[in-house]
Amino acid sequence: AGFQQVVLGTVDTATGHASASAGSIDISGSTNLSAFAAPVSVYASTITVDAGGSGVQVGGAVTLDAVGLIQISSNVATTTAANVTLTSATGAVQMAAQTHLSTQGGNVTIVSGHSSNVGVSTIDTRVAGSQAGGIVSIDAQSGRVIDANADGNVNVYAAAVSMNGYGALQGNTGTSNSVLKVSAPMVQVTVPSGAVVA
Repeated sequence: AGFQQVVLGTVDTATGHASASAGSIDISGSTNLSAFAAPVSVYASTITVDAGGSGVQVGGAVTLDAVGLIQISSNVATTTAANVTLTSATGAVQMAAQTHLSTQGGNVTIVSGHSSNVGVSTIDTRVAGSQAGGIVSIDAQSGRVIDANADGNVNVYAAAVSMNGYGALQGNTGTSNSVLKVSAPMVQVTVPSGAVVA
């Protein structure tokens, strides 16, 4: 308690993102940083949240910024209304199947690099006991945004969802299970080319 900010890793001062010389960071799947409300920022070549833990809990905003892959293999939750940002300069952002990212009303921003894919399991921005939620923005550029759970359940609960990128290819086997499912009163979808089919 008392920290104003926690920064792990190496930041490129010119870009404000992870430095090309940054090393990899591995986060235990049972990390509890809920004792203070300070923002936690991680800058690395790749970032992995390990599987098998009780989940990562943070009392403030979370930023995971990587040069390459961001792999979320355990639940990640903010214990107060706080924003979560996942940004990769050149790689994918991947949530493992059945993992949850929750923000108690905070916003979620996901950006994958070089048109890499974004795999979403469950993102829940709703305040506990309420349907009010935050805004979810996903930018896969020319990559695909897919359902990491590969099932018929809702992937994103939010007040609004904005997605840029491609979805599952129409006509592919298992397409209905690969499509992102959203529960939100407002949805905006843009694609680099082609048509959006609902």
